[in-house]
Amino acid sequence: MRRKKIQRAGFSGHPKFPLKPITLSLIAFFVIHSIAYNQGWQPQIPPRTDRNLFDVWFVSESVGCACGNFGFLIKTTDGGISWQDRSGVTNSWIDDMWFVSDAAPCINSRIGYAVGEAGTILKTTDAGTNWLLLNCGSNRNLYGVCFPDTNNGWVTGQGGVIFYTPDGANTWYLQNSGLTLAIFDIEFVNPDTGFACGQNGWFYKTADGGNNWSLMNISSVDLYGLKCVSGSELWVVGANGRIYRITNFGNTIESWQLGNFVLKAVEVKNNKVWVCGQYGTIFFSPNNGDTWIQQNSQTTNYLDEIFFFDENRGWAVGMQGTIRYTENGGVGLDGIIPISPKTDIRISPNPARNQLKFFLSDNLPNSNKLVIKFWSITGKMVKQFEIYPSKTFALSITNLPTGIYFVTVNSQILGQTKIIRI
Repeated sequence: MRRKKIQRAGFSGHPKFPLKPITLSLIAFFVIHSIAYNQGWQPQIPPRTDRNLFDVWFVSESVGCACGNFGFLIKTTDGGISWQDRSGVTNSWIDDMWFVSDAAPCINSRIGYAVGEAGTILKTTDAGTNWLLLNCGSNRNLYGVCFPDTNNGWVTGQGGVIFYTPDGANTWYLQNSGLTLAIFDIEFVNPDTGFACGQNGWFYKTADGGNNWSLMNISSVDLYGLKCVSGSELWVVGANGRIYRITNFGNTIESWQLGNFVLKAVEVKNNKVWVCGQYGTIFFSPNNGDTWIQQNSQTTNYLDEIFFFDENRGWAVGMQGTIRYTENGGVGLDGIIPISPKTDIRISPNPARNQLKFFLSDNLPNSNKLVIKFWSITGKMVKQFEIYPSKTFALSITNLPTGIYFVTVNSQILGQTKIIRI
């Protein structure tokens, strides 16, 4: 899901999977007296900045690798404070990497793979210090790689190719994807259950290790990245700001559209979701998509990948050697970017004490039910109201502790988020 040709196209909602109402946070200007929430995303420096980075992976909180164009490979052993250049095995672009979680109890012996341009496949047995060039018998550009265990692995790429290895990349077999369109990302939760996504909105799933692939067209735009949470839940992102949450082995699909920019990658930890892409964009949901907050990545460079070791420590990489790191999930409030405000609803006062007043615009009918939820800064819902309001109404907040809250206001025709201080 890294160096793909992006086909720009207009979006028309898919009839089977209509868009959910989106709640996007608006910034309020206030002083935060908590260092932990003021960190957000901070830069790290690679050995050179004339290379683009397409993927990043950490096998521990300290040891990680990243890859990019012209065979650029780097490694860190101190969480990204310093990075060492491990290039030299190839000059081909390297688009994706994967480290096997059960390959070795010792971090320094961790097995990993990387794939890229013209059939390039690389393997490491020492957590990215040294890489060996392999051959899958194809010169197609490869975009995705996944190894759910030491032996079984898959790579995907140009022209709908899917290659499978049952023996740790010693031999490769071509599987039939059913299409000749590019497949940009792939992930297996075990040797039987796997998913892939690609060009023109196609989504692929298998329950028998790839012997048979089922196809679903879930969008009209290219889908670049996916992340499996379990065998029954995964997230997919793509062009036109599209995000999909797919459950029940692909039979239930929720969708969001956050803008007209390209999203390239998605990461999920404990119901917290991050997506990244064009213009340095990072969006974060603390509650499985109920609320979306734009975080400040401190860059406008294209971000191709985002990886979290846990729900606090994460990295994002992209063009011109961009590396961004966070120790708190990127949720520092000074790291929130204002999103174009809507005027359908206004809340005051802010800060508030005993009650919060809501003012609705004239284009919202009184008969439309509103669901109003208060969320803590950590993403926990602490209060909920369901009302049929007048144009002006007030809600009691006397039992809420002092702090910062996200307030989501949703109806069938409205979806907004405000930030308040109590």
